[in-house]
Amino acid sequence: MTAGLFSVGDHRLKVDTTIDGVGGPAVVLVSGTGDHSSDGFDEVIPLLSGLPLFCYARPGLGGSDPAPATEPRGVRAAAHELHALLSAAEIDPPWVLVGHSFGGLICEVFAAEWPGETAGLVFVDASDAQLFLDVGHPVIDDGEGPGTIPFDMAASVRDLEQIRESVPMRPTVVVASRPGRWLESKTPDFWQPYTLAELDDRWQKYQAALAERLGGDLITAQVGGHYVQRDDPELVANAIRDICNQISVPGQHELRP
Repeated sequence: MTAGLFSVGDHRLKVDTTIDGVGGPAVVLVSGTGDHSSDGFDEVIPLLSGLPLFCYARPGLGGSDPAPATEPRGVRAAAHELHALLSAAEIDPPWVLVGHSFGGLICEVFAAEWPGETAGLVFVDASDAQLFLDVGHPVIDDGEGPGTIPFDMAASVRDLEQIRESVPMRPTVVVASRPGRWLESKTPDFWQPYTLAELDDRWQKYQAALAERLGGDLITAQVGGHYVQRDDPELVANAIRDICNQISVPGQHELRP
């Protein structure tokens, strides 16, 4: 696989691929806010030797072009952008989607929009979109640099509500952060009126509900916080490999600039 910049309309997105995998579906790593996937999953990538990996950055992040227009968007728009990028890079479906934090929201919508092209799903402490509205934060920045596109949380909640019944049943794993990690939050004021204990309880229930809704397995980390993939990379790498082992797709994925 070759790294490069690929056009998705009026801007280009950076693709980083670090492993020349052969056979099976490409594993698409989708980062949370402010991250690009080769950085956000940097501890996991070396543990996925032999798998074809697709790492990318959203606008204004990780070497991608700044977006010309930066009006807040919902997660559906980010999912369509990713699909356009995979097409531009000529990465054939189906794909295994791995989403951390907000990346999990993008993956959930993506799987509903393109069910025949989604082979499996791995959620890594996926975000609860409704939570941000409940605590009075209708817009969440996707990084601090110029040209990033903030997330419109009301639009994102609508995007998720519209597809909730149409996400396909595919091999799925939900990896949740360890219980109690919210109690160590350094930004309790951001989450008012919830107490940190209430947030912790809500977060764990959301992860369990996500796994149940998608018919997947729930794995709860025993160490670490929101960045489970850095605190316990083997746990996340094993979850990805487990999903890939359930899928058999012949052929080799080759990225062409």
